[in-house]
Amino acid sequence: GISGASPESPLAVDMSSEEIQGWRRGAEQGDAAAQFSYGLCLAAGNGAMQSWTAAARLWRQAAEQGYAPALLCYGMLCMEGGGVPQDLIEAVRNLRIAADHGEGNAFSWLGYLCECGKGGMKRDLAEAARLYSEAVERGNYTALAQVAVFFEKGRGIAQSDEAAAEFYAKASELGGAGEALFNMALIHLAAISERNAPEAFTIQLAVRDLALAARLGHAGAIAKLASISSRRE
Repeated sequence: GISGASPESPLAVDMSSEEIQGWRRGAEQGDAAAQFSYGLCLAAGNGAMQSWTAAARLWRQAAEQGYAPALLCYGMLCMEGGGVPQDLIEAVRNLRIAADHGEGNAFSWLGYLCECGKGGMKRDLAEAARLYSEAVERGNYTALAQVAVFFEKGRGIAQSDEAAAEFYAKASELGGAGEALFNMALIHLAAISERNAPEAFTIQLAVRDLALAARLGHAGAIAKLASISSRRE
């Protein structure tokens, strides 16, 4: 993972102080890879004072140089409204460029925004299904669950219980898909308090990932989803 102030955070990561200072110096010199990596440190409060605003600034600078991981992270912050004002149009712009660079996660988020018809994207379930499938092909295995749902419900593609079962099975076999979705949901929920992200949209993102993780049998996701549902009733 990448962020989080506590050991339990799904984004916690250990980095040596020497590495961190090297990234800081590189970031000051305008190196895109260093800007991205030091941005991760700032987001995590790892060897630097925690600041999503400072992380966003560095990721934007790296994104402007065409650095794909920074395009992805900055696009996600714009989507969520963390460290920068929420701007779904800007999110889509950055995610599209990241996708052009082959970032599998970017295809997955574009699929979601296309599914919802947000960020200037026309609501198009067939296109959303294609984007989720592209994400899977590029190694984003959490998107397996999204593709499974589309087959199960016949959303944008021909309904097929057999294909849905196959994709659910693949996601379960990989083991990490449910945990990754659960962790992403926790990140979204933390964004409300830590980054002042817009509550309604951010909870929508979290509930989506929790529901997918729960469908894969993740016990923590099932409990968290029940907790959120009871609070919203």
